[in-house]
Amino acid sequence: MAKYNDKELAETSKFLSFVLRHKPEAIGIVLDREGWGGYR
Repeated sequence: MAKYNDKELAETSKFLSFVLRHKPEAIGIVLDREGWGGYR
């Protein structure tokens, strides 16, 4: 298992939070009419 430091985890968390809230389509997530998205 890869080891990550606290800074890397915080940066990744902030990036994912931003993208999922504002531009989910930028990472290939399509939301339905109710705001839910699927995954594979």
